[in-house]
Amino acid sequence: MAGEGEAPATSLLQQLPEQTHEALLAEALLTRRADARQSLPLIFTRVETDHATTAAELGTGKASANLDRALTNLAAAATRLGTTAQVLAVTLDYALEDISGDPVAYRDGMIALMERITRSMAKRGLARPIFLASFDCGTRDITSGPALQGQWELSWNHGDHQLVIPCPTYAFALDDTGRLTDQGRRQKAAIGCEALLAVHAGDPWLCPTIQLAERAGPDIRLVCAAKEPLVLDAADPFDAGPMAGFRLDGVTNGATLRAVQLDPDDPKALILRCSKRPEGDNLHIAYAHGAAPSTGLYPANRGALRDDWSANGLYRWALPALLRVTDGGL
Repeated sequence: MAGEGEAPATSLLQQLPEQTHEALLAEALLTRRADARQSLPLIFTRVETDHATTAAELGTGKASANLDRALTNLAAAATRLGTTAQVLAVTLDYALEDISGDPVAYRDGMIALMERITRSMAKRGLARPIFLASFDCGTRDITSGPALQGQWELSWNHGDHQLVIPCPTYAFALDDTGRLTDQGRRQKAAIGCEALLAVHAGDPWLCPTIQLAERAGPDIRLVCAAKEPLVLDAADPFDAGPMAGFRLDGVTNGATLRAVQLDPDDPKALILRCSKRPEGDNLHIAYAHGAAPSTGLYPANRGALRDDWSANGLYRWALPALLRVTDGGL
């Protein structure tokens, strides 16, 4: 309903009026099935928006009410067609719109939204959903803020909901208005398709997620949660620079990063080589987060870290992060 009006009750379906991300995702799913000579299901897509300025408001606003009606309509349409409905995924696209100013409030609001949707679906006899959400990396000019940081909070703490993050958005090109290009939109749908098919097949999907930054002598060791061994992409496709998108924040003694290397003893860890032991009461490691505004095809927040999964020219890139450096006992 584009944030306006109340959705009507109906058992009728219509052709798609616009090419949303969800429509492109459906197209990618159907293309994969057609290529595999599988049956082609009828896929219903629905997008709801409203003018909520916080994640908490989003869960109680008009979009949520209209989504409830859309779920009822979906079941009614399936009955009218003599079949049953299955919800493949519920996509979430809400980050920079949140102006709560609090990363934890953003996380908690999104968890509450997922809980509300899950309960609404259960009332209609639908299974617990897979929630699909890209990690918004901002734009060429917007590179930091509570909502961007809140996404990282949500990525590892989302309650018992099945939240799947196919990819950070630094992998998708932007146009001059800060929106995804047509190619970027199709790439986003394609990686979402890969993630969704993997999860439905019982294969967990996990973008590399940096969880710990600890001292290792004069250097810093980063420990990641990852499904496959890590890769520092030498091609640097998003022009992240020689430090692959990593940065030291809060340094008070002039220490700098000199190199980013894979840990030879752990395929899911990195070593950040420093010019000397970095000092500072508020020492943090940033990855694809809080970068200086820039120009080019991609968001200013970008990196070159991924794992070694690939399919059809797609890769699984690491999520942005901002972590305090701990002593680590060394």
